[in-house]
Amino acid sequence: MNQPRLGILGGFGAVAGLHFTGQFLDAFTKARAPFLDNEYPEFIYYNASTHIVDDSGCVDNNSEMLMNKVEALRDCGVNTLVCPCVSITPYLREITDAVGIELIDGLVLANKYIDQMFPRSDVVVFASKSTVGSKWFRSLCSKYTFPSPQEQLLLNKAICAVMRNDCSEALVSDIAELANSYSDTPILLACSELPLVFERFDTSHLSVVNPFQLIIEYLLAELY
Repeated sequence: MNQPRLGILGGFGAVAGLHFTGQFLDAFTKARAPFLDNEYPEFIYYNASTHIVDDSGCVDNNSEMLMNKVEALRDCGVNTLVCPCVSITPYLREITDAVGIELIDGLVLANKYIDQMFPRSDVVVFASKSTVGSKWFRSLCSKYTFPSPQEQLLLNKAICAVMRNDCSEALVSDIAELANSYSDTPILLACSELPLVFERFDTSHLSVVNPFQLIIEYLLAELY
């Protein structure tokens, strides 16, 4: 199989990036049933431990930092890049174009999926305060709605708990209650920590748009 050299840019945050990588390998194993080690996909995971939020609490366009990370992956032979954190993928687009790496953008995939599956529905965005506070994110998701300030505080609490690998059952229950209040509305999980929370309660009656899953489905359908 002629596979690309895949780079996974994680670290935004670390727990979510590693979880995404594990989910990708699980999905690949189920879909392809590899028997030998060399039948698994070749990829490089880069846990880019760098702060990406500015003093105002918004995602910061730290182009130099991101360029350094992408160039390091390119120098290792990476030609296709995914980043589980959709908060920074728009910034990555210009950089990957400049260095000649294909970017698989989870937010673009999510928007396309929503247009196909929920063309006439309102969509609510669950994300961190820093993400929803970014002007570029608001412009990309201008047709969607956002939680109330009180709901946003709860989401941020859950996101921070996942980053510490310490999300309690009580907090998961609170997020489940919040999600259930949007049972008639598709929910876009625009933060890489939130899928780890949503996996811990029943979402079968909800319309959840998970960029993690969309990226993995794209990788399996188009590259592997």
